[in-house]
Parts: sequence; C-alpha cells; structure tokens
Amino acid sequence: MSRVARVVVCATPDHDAPRLQTLAAAAGADLVWQGAGDLGRRMERMLVSARTRDAAGVIIGADSPDLPVAYVEKAFDLLEEPGLVLGPSADGGYYLVGCRGDVPSIFDLGPAWGGPRVFALTMEAVRDLAVAHHLLPEWEDVDDFEGLRRLSARLRSGEAMSRGGEFRACEQLIEFLAREGVSL
Repeated sequence: MSRVARVVVCATPDHDAPRLQTLAAAAGADLVWQGAGDLGRRMERMLVSARTRDAAGVIIGADSPDLPVAYVEKAFDLLEEPGLVLGPSADGGYYLVGCRGDVPSIFDLGPAWGGPRVFALTMEAVRDLAVAHHLLPEWEDVDDFEGLRRLSARLRSGEAMSRGGEFRACEQLIEFLAREGVSL
C-alpha cells in the first residue's frame, strides 16, 4: 500500500538547535519542539497533534536505530482503523506507540518512565480503559553499553543490513569507540 507520511523530528529541550534543524531538513523532516512535561505528556501531545490532522500518528524512539521498517509499516497498516498500537522493547518499555482517533489516557506513569515496567503499566491502562489495541513484535532499544554491544553485533553479523537498513552513523560511532579503545 502506498501512503504519504509527514516525518517529524521531535526534540527536547526546547531551544535553538541549528545543527539539528540542518539534519532534519536534509532528511526531509520537520523539526518540532516537544514542550514541557514528562515523556508521557510529550508523546501524548504529539499524538494529539496527528489527530488534529485526522491522521494516524506513530512515535518511534531514537534509541532503536535498527528497527525494521516493516514494523513501522505494520503499525500504520494496523492504524487504518481507530485504535492504538504498541511495540514492546526487550527492556520493559516500548519502542513505538501509535494512535488513530481519540488519544487514550495511558501516559500518566509519573516516575515510572524509563523503568522496566513502562510497557506493563501502559498495558494495564489500556486494559482498564478497554482501548482497542494491537501489539507489534518485541524489539530491542539501545539504552546502555550492553544494548550498544548487541547493536554492534547485529551490524557486524549483517542482520540489520539484511532488512534493508542503512546504519552509517551507528557504524561511525562504533568505529570511533574502537579507535578510543572501547571494545564492543
């Protein structure tokens, strides 16, 4: 299915960032500031913004650089009808959240953001509110050195490349770390 998507880079903290503006523009993306609040408030704001355009909104964490494009496409396929889609990450969070229609009140997790129970707590809210939802396959994000080590292994093995991805920035970071004596 052919679809048109508006790509938006959502950044925080809100301030002048000419380098980020240049990178976003080079990628054909708009740059918007996330605004105040915890991660949940900022994600909710972005999904509401998509709703005002009568579109499905899908948020992808920047910490999943080798996320298969097929997972994102599947999220949009699942959002042809109103509802919610979540992509759980291996560490207990989620790498993707998407919504079409009314944005459910599932983002009030307080200090739990970034912890190992984010996905579980979000799913409790989804069930309590009886929100129509779909789940994508689990994926891994990069939050720490071990996550970077696993990403490096996927890049070296060609696993990430076999899905059609281009990961030059990740490869450059790994090469830099190797020159600095960091073994992955």
